[in-house]
Amino acid sequence: MIKNIFIFFIGSLFFLKSFALVEKDGKFALESLNDFNQCQEITTDGSACLHALDFWLEKNPNDFFQAAKMVRKKMNHQDAVIYFVKSVKVNSKECQDKDLRLSFLAAINLNRAHNSNTVDLALKLCIDLCPNDLAENVSGLKQKKYARENICKYTQNKNEICR
Repeated sequence: MIKNIFIFFIGSLFFLKSFALVEKDGKFALESLNDFNQCQEITTDGSACLHALDFWLEKNPNDFFQAAKMVRKKMNHQDAVIYFVKSVKVNSKECQDKDLRLSFLAAINLNRAHNSNTVDLALKLCIDLCPNDLAENVSGLKQKKYARENICKYTQNKNEICR
């Protein structure tokens, strides 16, 4: 049951945008996937938009890849890793996507002590899901302290950058 509908307007003399954030069962929800972009444009706290996006994806799981690309563009790149992991199959054509690669590179370079979940998802992406397409990116990370530590620990020093 819809309790409240919040319609946000951003306007000027030449420009008007609107979108709906709907509260359903105590959660915010988007009326469409594209409403995520408008939500990001008007809020300083992206967590409400991410919660609304998660609620949308529960009902629309085929939108995960497009959602991942939107999150990468509108938020910190590493925030999109979870959506990419949920959307790609092993060595699928999506593994060649530029947004996926940028999200992976941002996440794999994080300090694991403070971002273990995100780092684990990045490792799953590069080692398990997209090894062929991200191999070049992995080999270029030898001089990156956190990336090297994260990959070597995960692969038990079997990756070429660990040598």
